[in-house]
Amino acid sequence: MEPGKRHTTVTASYRPHKLRNSVVLYADEMTEDEPLALAYPRQSALNAGIYLPHLPRLKNLDFRCEGIYTNLPGNSRSDIFYVNPHYAGGYRNYGQIIGSWIGRGGNGGQASTTYWFSGRNQATLTCRRTVVDPILLQGGNVHDISGSVNCMLRSHIEVAGSLQYERWNFPLLNPGPRSNVATTIEVRAWPKLRLTAASPSATGGLGFHP
Repeated sequence: MEPGKRHTTVTASYRPHKLRNSVVLYADEMTEDEPLALAYPRQSALNAGIYLPHLPRLKNLDFRCEGIYTNLPGNSRSDIFYVNPHYAGGYRNYGQIIGSWIGRGGNGGQASTTYWFSGRNQATLTCRRTVVDPILLQGGNVHDISGSVNCMLRSHIEVAGSLQYERWNFPLLNPGPRSNVATTIEVRAWPKLRLTAASPSATGGLGFHP
């Protein structure tokens, strides 16, 4: 009888001496049904990377690069993570997929850089690569590059846009490689709120009224 899906994780970060404000090294490790991920490196998925809050002479530009795998080296099982035969709903929470974007039986990496015009206005460029083990549904790969922009027009109105080019090749879905382009545009609004004093006998304190 298996009462549930049990994972243990370890998260660590390190700031090198004399570069504490410029470089962050980090890693996340996850294992299944073991008490400590660090003690079972050959049975643990790994996501490790480096983050530069700002590049030399470009204080408004950051950079992040990371590699990740759930396809364990030397392990014949490609579905050890993000699957459980006891739960037909899969690795989801109320219908929403959870877990890493790499999925099961995969390895890859991504790199991204963001230019911060201000604390809320930025432009980001991201490149990503994913390769799935052939043992899992004949395998396949995905490569994509995307860009996004967020701009606050006013204190309560934001415009966001994105553009992505994707090239994928999964033999089970299509005999050859395919590509697509996707774009989005959003307008977000936060209504202004006016703080007023409410009747203590009615609400017992302060209330927000539009």
